[in-house]
Amino acid sequence: MKWDYQRPLKDWPLYNVEERLQKYKAQLKSELRDHGLSVDFHLWVSDEWFCPDGVPGFALPFYLFNPDLMKIHRMETGRVEGRTDREILKLMRHELGHAIDNAYGLRKDKERQDVFGPSSRDYPEHYAPRAYSKSFIRYLGDHYAQSHPDEDFAETFAYWLDPEKMWHLKSFSKNLQKKLHCMNRMMRKIRNQQPKLTNQFVVEPIAKNSETLGEYYARFKRERALICYKRIDRNLTRAFSFSSGQASTVTLAQFLKSRKKQMARDVAKTEGVYKYEAELALKKIIERAEGLGIEGAEEEFQSKAPTLVRQNFRYLKEKDQLRFYL
Repeated sequence: MKWDYQRPLKDWPLYNVEERLQKYKAQLKSELRDHGLSVDFHLWVSDEWFCPDGVPGFALPFYLFNPDLMKIHRMETGRVEGRTDREILKLMRHELGHAIDNAYGLRKDKERQDVFGPSSRDYPEHYAPRAYSKSFIRYLGDHYAQSHPDEDFAETFAYWLDPEKMWHLKSFSKNLQKKLHCMNRMMRKIRNQQPKLTNQFVVEPIAKNSETLGEYYARFKRERALICYKRIDRNLTRAFSFSSGQASTVTLAQFLKSRKKQMARDVAKTEGVYKYEAELALKKIIERAEGLGIEGAEEEFQSKAPTLVRQNFRYLKEKDQLRFYL
């Protein structure tokens, strides 16, 4: 099937929008009532999932409301966040955490700051999550909670709200128990409070978005590629020190090029993937190493490079980044 990539986003038909939004909202309000909360929030459709600062509501992405657009999104990006109602509700619980945070000004709560960290902390351009950390809720996956205190709060709220989740606190780390108890106390506190924000602002509604579908996916891929490259750069610069001007040093790029075929074979074997995938990932890693100009002792590269290449390969394979973004 041929789709019109020149059609503006605002002109694509969306189906059953209000009906579905009201259905999802009713489900979430029922879950809130089960926790003794009567909290209002509003929903709208935009180009992605997000909850703007200062707004007690959040947006859902346009492609969820047209089967053809969902197919296009999966074809262009390799995934659809919200393929089913169950997945949509999980994502909405996370965004609802941000909306309630905004509505009641919870980021100013001292206990919240002590337990989750200050919201004033800058969002990182990229971060390397500690995959095996037991101090963070992993509700949506992708280690969102580790990126920023606000995401940690939203992930913990989503888990706390979800009726399918059981509080087996004895199996949680002390840090997780502390966060869930803190969440419980904060939600009890706002039961009898009026929200500080009640606006119905909508930010970047899809009905006013003149960007074409083709422009949207070109921008989407550029942004994702930049995130990928920054993550690789950070991994490389953290692993190796700069020591220019020494006769005994070589560049990391030269070292990787000289062992490219063997490393690709090793990665393909250890990770259980096709050799061409390993070669493509290695090519991207070498390109980043060339741009960074990393130099060091060959012995250091020999000891660290194989593990680093495997780690970066696994990262590049996540969400089909090699295929769709790079």
